[in-house]
Amino acid sequence: MRRVACFTMATLATVAAFGQGLLDCLEPDVLRALLLENQGQRAPVITGAVPPEIAALRMPGAYTWIGSAERITGRVDATTNASHVTAAWRSSLAPEAARAGVAAALAASGWEVRPQMGAAMSVFRTPMAQTACREGKPVNVNASAMDGVTYVLLTLQRGNNTNTTCNQPARTLPTTGTGLEPHLPRLEMPVDPATGVAARMQSSGASSGGGAINARAEFVVRDSAGSIARHFASQMAQQGWTSDASWSGAATAGSSWSKRPDAGSL
Repeated sequence: MRRVACFTMATLATVAAFGQGLLDCLEPDVLRALLLENQGQRAPVITGAVPPEIAALRMPGAYTWIGSAERITGRVDATTNASHVTAAWRSSLAPEAARAGVAAALAASGWEVRPQMGAAMSVFRTPMAQTACREGKPVNVNASAMDGVTYVLLTLQRGNNTNTTCNQPARTLPTTGTGLEPHLPRLEMPVDPATGVAARMQSSGASSGGGAINARAEFVVRDSAGSIARHFASQMAQQGWTSDASWSGAATAGSSWSKRPDAGSL
C-alpha cells in the first residue's frame, strides 16, 4: 500500500543586526571559495592551476573552475613542509547535487568514494566533507551555497599522508530499520549574512519509532526566522517535495511538505 511521506519543519530564530566588514572589499570568488574555510593564520598562495594530485579528475560541464590555494600548516621534517591545498569550482547546482556530481566524477576518474558517516539519518546538515581515496591519499569534497551560487571545494593535504582515512577500512552506515532513510530530505545549513559562512550546528539528533524518524538541529545564524525557513523550503522543493502549508511570524516560521515515493514503500 502506498502512502504519502510527510515532513514538517519549523524555525525559531533571533533577529540580529549586522554590518559590512573589511572582507567585503575582497574579490568575491576568492573570498567565498578559496578563503571560506578556517585554515589558520598564514596567508595562502593562490594560483589558477589545478593541483597535480587531482589533475586526472574530469569535472562535468556544470562546474566552472575558479582557482586553488595552498597554505603551509607546519613542517614534516627539515626539508618537507606540510600544507593544506584547496581547489575551488562554482556551480548553479544545489549543494547536495553539486557534491554528488563531484563524487560521481571522482569515482569515474579512479577514486574510491567513501560513504559520508552519519548521513543515513541526517536531515539537517552542516557542510559535510565527503572523502575519496586514491593511492592511499584522501581528497575531501565540500559544497555550500551563497547568493544563489554553489561553491565546491576539494581539499587535500601535502607532506603528511601516513595516517589518513584512506589507510583505514571503510565503516558501514548505521540505519534505523524503518526503511525511510533513502527518502529523507537533505537540508544544508543557511549562510550567515554577517560572516558569509554556513552556520555550524551546535547540536543535532535523530530518533525513530513507530515507522517514523524525527530529526532536529540547533544552530545560530544572524537572520530572520522567515528567511531561514525559506532557505530550507527551497531545498525541499528542489528535492521533489510538495508544499502543503507554510507560516511566518515575528519569532517562528515553518512549513509542511509531502512526497509520494516512486517505489511506493512508504
